[in-house]
Amino acid sequence: MALSLARPVASICSVVLLAISAGLMAAACGGPAPETLCKRLCDCGACADGEQEDCADSLGDAEKEASDQECGAEYDAYVSCLDEELECKNGGADVSGCDDEHDKLVACLGEPVVLLAGNGCIDFCVEIATCAGVDPANCQVENPCTTEQNRCAACLAGGTGDLCSSEGLVAAAFPCIGECLGATACDVGSTMECQCADGASGTSTCNGAVFGPCECAVPK
Repeated sequence: MALSLARPVASICSVVLLAISAGLMAAACGGPAPETLCKRLCDCGACADGEQEDCADSLGDAEKEASDQECGAEYDAYVSCLDEELECKNGGADVSGCDDEHDKLVACLGEPVVLLAGNGCIDFCVEIATCAGVDPANCQVENPCTTEQNRCAACLAGGTGDLCSSEGLVAAAFPCIGECLGATACDVGSTMECQCADGASGTSTCNGAVFGPCECAVPK
């Protein structure tokens, strides 16, 4: 009798294993590989040195976090949208068609997902200008930031924190500590151009750790 049961039991086990495998595959994150998407983004021509690798690392981290935090559906929706909607425009990659999917993934993960730093400082400036009631158009100047500073700013602007409150700004800064520490390194006495509230250009001076407040001309 034992021999006669062997085949049915084996068949049942095979079906169960297939079902489990299918379930695991359904639960896992899918879609295009981070390296593939990031190459397409950078092929549009707006990537700085090493940014394609940074992009792949960021998207790979998001994929792992999504799997760990049951955000696989949001991750899949985002990368699938990128695969379909990504366009090359004005010398860069346009992924604005996936803003909703990006925001849903960020909300689920509770941390920013930044693919390319790009004009991160300008994006961050627009966010802060909106909070301060200043015309965001004043931010649309030549980007004065380094690649590291753009990465920090892009991280801050790409999260879900309310940048208009001090608590929200701290909440947005927490997951960006790694990116922003590298952005603050500077030589004592070195200066960089900064944006004044009235849209004019000012100067910020390094104290050895960070650049200080924007020094602006006093209106006459």
